[in-house]
This record gives sequence, structure tokens and C-alpha cells, in this order.
Amino acid sequence: FAAGGFRDFTRIAASSPEMWRDVCVANRAALLDELDIPHPPVALTLPAAASGWLMKRADGCGGTHVEPLATLATLAGSGPPAQAYFQRHSRGRPMSA
Repeated sequence: FAAGGFRDFTRIAASSPEMWRDVCVANRAALLDELDIPHPPVALTLPAAASGWLMKRADGCGGTHVEPLATLATLAGSGPPAQAYFQRHSRGRPMSA
């Protein structure tokens, strides 16, 4: 890293960790793709058919933030909660990335 490149690199490294956490959460699927980590399909908007989809909160952890979309009361009136995203259910061992 020379000249301006080093300055940009150190500026980015000095940024707020909370900001980078938010950037990573917002781009989770793209990061997993870039790192060649397989993952189920993800949608940021409410899927037309609820069957086979999970609703997750980006700010959740430990599995308590995951709910089958088909078992939730209709979201038409209130819409999904803030920070919600949708992931296709897949068989296998649950993991977090």
C-alpha cells in the first residue's frame, strides 16, 4: 500500500466496529458467496409463498430469532419486524455465519 492507498486502508481500519458489523450483516449473503460458503437462498422482501421459508432477525443470535414463516400470523397488517430477512429452510445441521 503506497501513498493514498495506505491512507485509505488506515482510515477504513480506524472506522467504527459497529459500522462494520452493520455492513457485514446487511451484506451477509454476498460475503458468504464471496468466501464460497454454501448457504440457503436469502430474500430481503417477504416471499409470496410462506411455505419452506424462515423469518430471521439480523440482530438475533442463538436461534431464538428464527421462526418458520408459515406458522406466523399474517404479516400483511404490520409487515415483518425491523431487521428481518427471510431464508429458505434447508435440511442439515443449523449453523451461523
